[in-house]
Amino acid sequence: MSRLPFALLLAFASACAEAPHKPSAGEPQNPSRGTFTDKEMKALYYYDLGPDSIDVSQYPAGQQENYRLFARVCSQCHTLARPINSPRESYVAWKYYVFTMRMRSKFTPGTGYSPEEAQKIVDFLTYDSMLRKDIHRDEYEALRIKLHKRFDLVIEEHMRRLFESLPPPRRSLDDRR
Repeated sequence: MSRLPFALLLAFASACAEAPHKPSAGEPQNPSRGTFTDKEMKALYYYDLGPDSIDVSQYPAGQQENYRLFARVCSQCHTLARPINSPRESYVAWKYYVFTMRMRSKFTPGTGYSPEEAQKIVDFLTYDSMLRKDIHRDEYEALRIKLHKRFDLVIEEHMRRLFESLPPPRRSLDDRR
């Protein structure tokens, strides 16, 4: 099932919104909601919520070097959690993603990187995806499901905050009787 972009979801919800339910003093809060970190509230994708580093100590030396390049370059524009936990797995998908980011980086001073560096990043992401997302698929799928569930709660929290910030609904003339 595809997900609506977050902004579209917020716009739809605000258009359909009624006054939010505010629990009374004795009424229990939703225990599954929990609290949310700034990182969670800023997440644009479910994979932004995952780990933002990888233990590469068992990777070949060349891939360890590529990881350091990846971490230095990619963290300039977004959290490393985004590509690390992304559902992308294939060489072609990573090549498209990294080269798209390279084109975008040309418009932000100090964030550019060479085609050779981009290729090393693609090589690392492809190698890492093969290990963590293919060979260890069960672990990756468990993490992906956990991140999806947490992201759903984050969206609910965004909605709750949006509804709390809305003024009470106006009464129509028909409701005044």
